[in-house]
Order: sequence, then C-alpha cells, then structure tokens
Amino acid sequence: MNITMEQEGNYMSLFDFLGKPAGLELGREVSNEAIRRKINIGKREISNKAYTGNVHLYPEEFLQEYFGTKVPESTKYPKGSLLNELPPSDYQMGS
Repeated sequence: MNITMEQEGNYMSLFDFLGKPAGLELGREVSNEAIRRKINIGKREISNKAYTGNVHLYPEEFLQEYFGTKVPESTKYPKGSLLNELPPSDYQMGS
C-alpha cells in the first residue's frame, strides 16, 4: 500500500468528502479501489468523542471519480456538488 504523510494537491478523508462518517465497509471499498489503482493514500491522526486513530486521506479527484460512478444508497454527495443537480436514475427511482 502506498501511504504517505505529506501530499501534494487536495487530499481529503471520506468524512470530509461525504460530510458524514463513511463506515467500515465503505471505507474498505474505497481503500481497496485506491490500492488497486495505485493511488497514494495519506493518513491523518484524529481524536474526538467518536473516534481516535488514523484516517486515510485520498486525492479529491479520486474521490470525485469514485463516487461519481458508484454511490451507495446511504451516501449523499457533498453539499454544493453538481452531482446533486442530476435527475435520479432508474436505479435510484426503484424501477
């Protein structure tokens, strides 16, 4: 796994990108895809009421691409994302 402490460009945690906790399963899926694509993964140590430890950081462009093509039902796009403006697909409509 490519893990770096200092990155060039805008690296974000899943929480920062999604605006809510991603959860273990989604976190693993994103991490596995980043590893498969040989994307550099950063890390940040955090400590708050809900979690203490390291979180992975991904290039914002990678997260935009990943969530632009594969969005779990429980995940919304970040506030202000142009993807929120798209009409729902047949899949999202339950057809």
